[in-house]
Amino acid sequence: MEDYISKLLDEALYDMEGIAKTPAACHLFNINDGAKKLPEEKKQLFHHIIAKLLYLCRRTQQDIQTAIAFLCTRVKSPDEDDYKKLARDTQHMTKSFPSTGNVSEVHRSFLGKAEKMMGSKIRRKEKPMMQK
Repeated sequence: MEDYISKLLDEALYDMEGIAKTPAACHLFNINDGAKKLPEEKKQLFHHIIAKLLYLCRRTQQDIQTAIAFLCTRVKSPDEDDYKKLARDTQHMTKSFPSTGNVSEVHRSFLGKAEKMMGSKIRRKEKPMMQK
């Protein structure tokens, strides 16, 4: 899955670079009717990245589901504001994707810490052997 995320971030344009703490701002659901529509090339990129993020939010990144669900409704005629909202999502992905290491290593270290914390509390009870 980390390859999928890194390819997604590589496909994003230079104006989507940056880091955001949250996947969406408070104005996510505001629609600006006077905003300029995207040109065809950016429109296709918008659709392509939304499709990839939709797959990703169903698999691993549940925190972006609200923003992606809204942006899916804007795929037919996206405007500059929608593009900025998509850029915010990719910036959040950049923050949540560790650049120095593998996602599975991060996951493994978290599980290791959890096992150490819970190890003394959770012990497997052995079943008594049946005697003949």
